[in-house]
Amino acid sequence: MPRKPSIKQAKAIAIAAENGGNISRAMREAGYSPMTAKNPDKLTKSRAFQEVLDKFLPEDLLGQAHAALLGLKELKQTPFFYKLPDDQVRAIVESQGFTFISAKRFMTNAYVYFTVPDGNAMKSALDMAYKLRGSYAPEKSVNLNLTKTIPAVIQQLEEDAGT
Repeated sequence: MPRKPSIKQAKAIAIAAENGGNISRAMREAGYSPMTAKNPDKLTKSRAFQEVLDKFLPEDLLGQAHAALLGLKELKQTPFFYKLPDDQVRAIVESQGFTFISAKRFMTNAYVYFTVPDGNAMKSALDMAYKLRGSYAPEKSVNLNLTKTIPAVIQQLEEDAGT
């Protein structure tokens, strides 16, 4: 049975929708303590939040938008030798895996227009998909105190070289 969000959860969700998705800020504005707002998972992992997402952002809608993003094309143009016939220009463009749109000539200038996959949109879509699937390794950070380690390593190397 669907769980109705609490008043505070509903308010935070509404504020997040208005502010562009900043969950921590929305939680603070909705009345959550600053400490709780520092951990947005408290809200986003709640069953009520997930049900609101399912209602307003269903998986099939997200899938359609994601597929469209992966398939976006970008219009490009490049100059070419003006005496080259259109069929040869088309063959060259299509041999590279692009979609020929048209060739335009003006006196001794010529340009070919074609579409290519939008690399930035594709990168964003793939990055989003991998994050959603949890395919990225969790971020890790390592802090080294090299000020104590380096002298010890140097001393060991000197001792090893002396023996």
